[in-house]
Amino acid sequence: MPLPQQRDPALSSDPLIQRRPRKPFDWSTAFIAVVVVTAAVVVYLRDGQARFLEILTADVVLFLDILPKVLAACLIATFFAVLMPREMVVRWVGGESGFMGLVIATLAGIVVPGGPITVFPIAAAFVAIGADIGATIAFVTSWTLLGYGRALV
Repeated sequence: MPLPQQRDPALSSDPLIQRRPRKPFDWSTAFIAVVVVTAAVVVYLRDGQARFLEILTADVVLFLDILPKVLAACLIATFFAVLMPREMVVRWVGGESGFMGLVIATLAGIVVPGGPITVFPIAAAFVAIGADIGATIAFVTSWTLLGYGRALV
């Protein structure tokens, strides 16, 4: 089945971005929902209503704490995808960049600051604008293993 083509109206000279249509609710989401509900029922039955509400309250507070960070990271990744010239990304870390693309992505992962809430949306933006999957994996792996933030800590 061919992928639908979408054109970014702000970038009329860029090639079309190939994206798979997304479903808001699929089998993996259903599986996770079933696991969450099952765990909640087990905690409620085993530990009682007070413990259940304590855990639920802590989870809601954590969700509200992380939500603005996730939204900011998604905005950063979107701006990154729009501002980075697609041709440059394809040339440096695209499918034809070879070993040098892996080296460049590894070096980029070392110097990128932030936590996973920032890095994973940036990696997704890399893929959306033409980076090779291998280079993207090198980017995330080098951020995880060699990132200067971890070296400072």
